[in-house]
Amino acid sequence: EVTDTAGGFEELRGKARAHCSEVRAPTQSCASRNIALTWLLLWSCMTYVINRAMTWEEICADPNLTDLTYKIEQDKWGRVVMSPPPATNHARYVGKIVALLSQRLPGWSVLVDCGVQTPENVRVPDAAAMPAAAARAFGGTLCLPRAPEICVEVLSPSNHPDEIAEKGRLYFAAGCQEFWICSEDGEMNF
Repeated sequence: EVTDTAGGFEELRGKARAHCSEVRAPTQSCASRNIALTWLLLWSCMTYVINRAMTWEEICADPNLTDLTYKIEQDKWGRVVMSPPPATNHARYVGKIVALLSQRLPGWSVLVDCGVQTPENVRVPDAAAMPAAAARAFGGTLCLPRAPEICVEVLSPSNHPDEIAEKGRLYFAAGCQEFWICSEDGEMNF
């Protein structure tokens, strides 16, 4: 059972909406109001889920998490870890990497933001590649039971070097053969 320490998730959501309406200055744009509302709602969602460990299936099914633009992963205790939405360069580099992998690896499936079960719960590489037959065998699973042969992380300003090193270690422990890192300026490290 989830313990909602915020005093009622729906009540908190209502307060967040009311707060954004009250603080809106006549010149404040709707976009900045929506950003403030999204931030407050994200805070309320985080408060809602951090009180207990969740399975990956529960996380994927939670209606409070499904429409967020944030990257969601799990730590080794089953808690939800959210990362801010990536910058434009991040998305552009992921797109280029996916296009190159698709072009250079015929007969392979190239995946974006797929959940991977690791020894310390679920991590989500920005891009990954595995033989198409293996990808088909996993079908419509919410999370791959093993890491794809190639896992790629594109760095963001919010990434700490230790976090990326840990992800690489976990992907290798889950069966990854190659871990690629794309720097914020597009430089690839293998």
